[in-house]
Order: sequence, then C-alpha cells, then structure tokens
Amino acid sequence: MIAKRRKIAVKKKSPNQKREILTYALFMLWPTLQFLIFYIGVNVNSIVMAFQRYDAGSFVFDPSLHAFEQMAFFFAHENGMRMVGYSLLSYLITLLTNIPLGLFFSYYIAKKMPVSGFFRIVLFIPSILSSIVTGTIFKAFVSYCLPVLIGPSFVDPFGYSANGWMTYGAVMFYNVFISFGTSVLLYSNKMSAIPTEMLEAAKLDGAKGFKEFWHIVLPQAFPTVSVFLVAGFAGIFTNQIGLYSIFSQELTGITVSSIQTLGYYLFIRGSDYTNMAEFPKLVAIGLVVTAVSVPLTLIFRWALNRFGPSEN
Repeated sequence: MIAKRRKIAVKKKSPNQKREILTYALFMLWPTLQFLIFYIGVNVNSIVMAFQRYDAGSFVFDPSLHAFEQMAFFFAHENGMRMVGYSLLSYLITLLTNIPLGLFFSYYIAKKMPVSGFFRIVLFIPSILSSIVTGTIFKAFVSYCLPVLIGPSFVDPFGYSANGWMTYGAVMFYNVFISFGTSVLLYSNKMSAIPTEMLEAAKLDGAKGFKEFWHIVLPQAFPTVSVFLVAGFAGIFTNQIGLYSIFSQELTGITVSSIQTLGYYLFIRGSDYTNMAEFPKLVAIGLVVTAVSVPLTLIFRWALNRFGPSEN
C-alpha cells in the first residue's frame, strides 16, 4: 500500500515538475537571447571588423590588414600614446584620492559619528543623478558662478583662454567630487557589519582610532575594496573621466582636446556613423588594448589577493 501511494504521489507531481521546467525555460529564454545577441554576437562582429575594410557601403575582408597599420600609426603619430598617458594618469589620481577618502568617509559613517547619516546622503546624491546632469551643472557652476564669486581674476578652466592642464585639473576635481556614492555605501555597510565583539576585544588590546581601522576594519572591508580596485584597473583604457558628461562632443573643437583619454576618443569616434571607414581601425585599437589590459588585470587581481590585508 505504501509503495502504491508513493507511485501515485510521483505521478501527481510529474506534471508540476514539467510546468516548473517550462516556466524556468521561459524565464531564462530572454536573458539568454540578450547574452547571445548583445554580448557574443556584438563582440564576435567587433573582432571580425578588425580584419575588414569599409568599401562601397559595406564591410569586406581586407587581406592587407590595413586596420592594424592604422592602429600602429595612431599610437605613433596621432597622439595615441598621449591619450594612453592621460588614461593612466587619471587612474593614478583616482586611486590616490578616491580610495583613501572613500575609506575615511566610510569609517566615519560606520562609527556613527555626528551627522554621519546626512553625510552619507550627501555623498550618495551625485550617484543618483544622471552623469549628463551633474556634468552640465558642474560646468555651469564653474563657468558662470565662480567668476561672480571670485571676481575678474578667475580664469575659467573651460574657456578658450585656459590651458589644457587647468581644464584637466577641473575635470579630475569633478571626477573625485562625484565618485564617492556607491563605494562609500558599500564600504560603510561592510564596516558596519563587523561584529561589535571583535572591535571591543581590539580596544581591550589597545587598538583604537587608526590602529583599529588598520588592523581590524581594513582587512574586513578589503574584499569589497579589491572589487573597486580591479574594476577601476580593468577600465583604465575605457574611462572617459566625465569628458562626455561635461563637454559632449565640444571637446574635439576646442584647444583642450589634448586632454582626452583613450576611452573618450574611442567612444566619440565609434559613435560617429558618418565615418564608418574608421571603424576597423577603432576595433583594432580595442583588440590591442584588450590584449594588454586583460593579463595585467588578472595579475593585479592576483597581487591584491596575495599581498592585500587579510582577515586572518
């Protein structure tokens, strides 16, 4: 009797299992199609384009690999290395400012210091707004409000009379100013999750203030910190440092065009469909950048895991 009941139960459950499998398959169909089309398809097409040329309104195979010759000429004679230099410098500035300040702000919030809740909201607000909105507001404030507040001695870093380094300094200040939202939110949440018993035991051992932060808090939060470090390192050559948000495409027509990064250049040129003959060259640049950045990113990630602060 028991065996018969089990068989009946299995038979009754079988249609439900089929329904669940069908439901799961339907739910997975859409993201799978998106992945196949917009990731696999787009990237495969991009790789193939590096071995093509634009001829009579279509892309055809180019046995001469002229796109790679154009890529080499770009780095040698078209300020390609200057753009790479600005990309590296921008990452270095971000690394030396955003990470220490972000950790400091997060520690202040996690310790529930005075007005820490309000401070957290203020830091997160720029991340809620569109980057185009914040870039436009920042440029308008610098170009129209600061001259009134400071006086005639003020030189607009976004004006034609400014040199490239002034403009670059203002752009990097904008990047630092708006970049604490997500990182501070995650850092402070991780720090707040540290057991109180652990911090109290550290205090009994004499670890207070900076010692507590260095020996207890930072090792606990370092896995989250390493995620931002690796993501930033991987995006060195695609980072636009907010240039499009501030200038849109105006940057190519004024004297400060010398401060553009490689990421901004690829984005602007790649979005210009009136010059499709240049697309194979841009793809070739992207392939070379990927071939360089992927192994370096993996090595950087390994170094962080190997030599970074550990909870143990």
